[in-house]
Amino acid sequence: MTGLNKVNGLSLFEVLVSLLLISLILFGLETGQVYSIKQARMAWFLNTAMNQMNNATERLIALQTYGGLKEQTDLWNAENKRVLPSGFGTLSGAWPNYSVTIYWGKISHHCAKQKTGSSGCLRQKIQLA
Repeated sequence: MTGLNKVNGLSLFEVLVSLLLISLILFGLETGQVYSIKQARMAWFLNTAMNQMNNATERLIALQTYGGLKEQTDLWNAENKRVLPSGFGTLSGAWPNYSVTIYWGKISHHCAKQKTGSSGCLRQKIQLA
């Protein structure tokens, strides 16, 4: 009876190594997915901020010399707050030279240098004449 000493099938060690490898592969895929979602979210914030910057420019063009900058800034900031996390912006200047700055996320309200990501700011000088 030489066949009794022969072991068929997988050993417990081989099964554990297989499970470890599968879990590492799945963890790597999950990490890649989380990174991709984070990058897409940051791109969405930047795109939204740029759209709001264009929105401010259109408001300024519509205003021209008629005044009402404070009212338009308040309306624009209500939109910023709704579409961006902690969104806030400033419109300053007088016809035809303006400065527009928009902030979002956890960033102080001082935009020394443009920054993008989950928190950031954009600044643009607009000359309408």
